[in-house]
Amino acid sequence: MKKPHLFFSALHALDAGEKARFEAFVRSPYFNKHEGIRQLVAWALAQNGAPQADLMDAAARLLFPDDSLRHKKLAPLLSQCMRLYEEWLGMELLRRQKGGVAVQLAALEQLRARGQWKHHDRLSRQTAKKLDAAAVQDLDLLEWQFKLAREEEQRRALESAFSEDPWLQQKIDRLDVWYAAQALIAGCEIETRRAVLNVAARPPVLIEWLGNADQLPDFLVAQPLVQAWFLVYQTLKRDDDTHFRQAMDFLAANHPAFDRPMLASLYNYLGNFCARQINKGRSGYLSAMFELYRIQLEMGLLTLDGYMSEWQYKNIVATGLLLGQNEWVYQFIHEYRDALPEEARGNAFTYNLAYYYYATRQLDKVLELLIQVEYRDIRYYVGAKSMLLKTYYELDEGEALRALASSIKQYLKRKDILTQSRRRAFMRFVDLTLKCYNLRQDWKIMHRTDVEKRLRKLQYEIGKYHELVNPDWLWQKWRELAAECGFGALVEELSE
Repeated sequence: MKKPHLFFSALHALDAGEKARFEAFVRSPYFNKHEGIRQLVAWALAQNGAPQADLMDAAARLLFPDDSLRHKKLAPLLSQCMRLYEEWLGMELLRRQKGGVAVQLAALEQLRARGQWKHHDRLSRQTAKKLDAAAVQDLDLLEWQFKLAREEEQRRALESAFSEDPWLQQKIDRLDVWYAAQALIAGCEIETRRAVLNVAARPPVLIEWLGNADQLPDFLVAQPLVQAWFLVYQTLKRDDDTHFRQAMDFLAANHPAFDRPMLASLYNYLGNFCARQINKGRSGYLSAMFELYRIQLEMGLLTLDGYMSEWQYKNIVATGLLLGQNEWVYQFIHEYRDALPEEARGNAFTYNLAYYYYATRQLDKVLELLIQVEYRDIRYYVGAKSMLLKTYYELDEGEALRALASSIKQYLKRKDILTQSRRRAFMRFVDLTLKCYNLRQDWKIMHRTDVEKRLRKLQYEIGKYHELVNPDWLWQKWRELAAECGFGALVEELSE
């Protein structure tokens, strides 16, 4: 049995309208004159639901029924079908983008090459009008504005190399706008990844200058897309609250200027900034994070393609639970379960439901669920193991807690996925959890002076690290431990 060609699975992914347009494309003698390919495509499109493993032999018998070399003759036809499919995909995209602007720009280049100036000027005016009428800014629009200015500058240069041509400056300005937007987006991606993973990617050259700038040049400030990404990049790069608030205010005032995918991306990076601050123990950012999520959910920005990222789902649950929004979170977990990608749905739902049960003190259910979680990503590993450690602590399962702590340390020594700072933050959490638990077990048989010394040492160690996983939980356990040991005065001292 022949392995099915990729062409058949490509056709299977098309909807009814796309299949009809592709068949019309293949039947056009301009794009394809081979009758065998037309017959093969029409037959393949009609095989809805047929097992792909049977298609190769059936297709070969259809076209070459009495030929023993039918499979060898079928192979080049399928390769040509795949080439036509790829060409059609590209043309579909070009035709859809801003009403065919990309096609018009290509036509302008050809009109200039042929010296058809009257036609060129008319089409150039039409294209400019279409771009000016665009309701939102995106990267395609900035690219096309630059290409139109470049086309006009080249057209004027053919008339006189020394004329005063405003298109030259427009071409340069629009190039700067397009590149600045692209560079800022790339810079945001690098800064976000650096906070979690080892990233060796070199940022765009322009980013170094933008990172040190307090303000953009006026012609860039006038571009909402560039200004928005500049504020987000400065938020991530400088790690401060001022640019975060400015970015939030700017998006609230200018969100109609962006399409939904772009707006979702901007809010997502601001959410990453909030998450970073929360991980540093700045719990005041929890409310800001929750505000971000509510905005995005209300605007439908977290399910743009019908699906929600499993990481957005996880972060929303965590934020809501930390703020005590338990009922809202429980409803959210179940309401958006089917919005998760199918391949991640079960794992994400199970993990987050376990988190809900942990937050609501239903600890037995936590253990039942965490056993089912697969560590398909390092973030699940860190989150699940942290939750499991905390659960064992709460249930007073000392043997299980120590065994888990040992396995985590061995895992982190073998794996080099987390950044050094993130690894240290996780290891410190493991060590401090063990120290809290050991003191909870030992204090009754210790001298009071020694208990106080260990409490103060724990207080110092929890407080001295800026990079620490779950610092709020550790402080909570320390306060409970100090009160249990009879050192409530230390808790009051800390509060002061």
